[in-house]
Amino acid sequence: MVGSASDTRLFEKFQFTMDLLKEVGGHMLNARGAGMKQKAFNDYVTDEDLEVERMLLSAIGERYPDDGFFTEEEGERSGSSGLWIIDPIDGTVDFMNGYPDYCISVCYRENGDDVFSFVYAPARGECFHAVAGCGAYLNGKRIHVGNMESSKGLIIMVPPHRRHEYLDEFWGRMKMLYDVFSDMRSIGSAAMSLCYVASGRANAYYERFLHLYDIAAGLQILREAGGLFCLREDGGIYDVSASNVCSFDDLRRITCGC
Repeated sequence: MVGSASDTRLFEKFQFTMDLLKEVGGHMLNARGAGMKQKAFNDYVTDEDLEVERMLLSAIGERYPDDGFFTEEEGERSGSSGLWIIDPIDGTVDFMNGYPDYCISVCYRENGDDVFSFVYAPARGECFHAVAGCGAYLNGKRIHVGNMESSKGLIIMVPPHRRHEYLDEFWGRMKMLYDVFSDMRSIGSAAMSLCYVASGRANAYYERFLHLYDIAAGLQILREAGGLFCLREDGGIYDVSASNVCSFDDLRRITCGC
């Protein structure tokens, strides 16, 4: 992201985002005990979700007023330049309970292409990022998906916690995956789950009924780390199957039927 005027502009935008996330993440660490309300069945928003999103959009809007955004709480606003896809707290229930696998997820796009992405987990002190064509990183160090075969590896699976009518189907698929993978985990954040696969902490990840702001940043990081994924989309709702190369055939056979 250096060389041409466009490269310089994008590098400045990248650095602005990194600095902003560190500032907002520090605020989150001091926001324990925030109020909350229930948006729908098993779906919560805290005061901090709203405040983090306000801080991000305020800073971005002041610096880049022509850009559009798509966020969890504010929705979508079109712009004439770039598009910011933001989940202010991915893993709200984790945040509410003091479990550290929550994060801020930001993906920046231009002309429909991912330019750079960040997944910042302030409670863990971990910042994952990716730049198109330049790889994926954790706290500045290059990361890659692992090369462990399925039978020795972990899969991250998250039950449909807001769609309990699909639980029986999930348990059946879970059993099939348990016959292939050594063990499984569930951490409650789609973005962090994708980053865990990208960094080799897990072989694979499977979850249903996600939104674009849940997965956009994590998918770019996974892709730049050498991972593979299969998406099913229906009306803006996504099912995601993602893994390292070694586990992809096993994963997609069970979750995607291909």
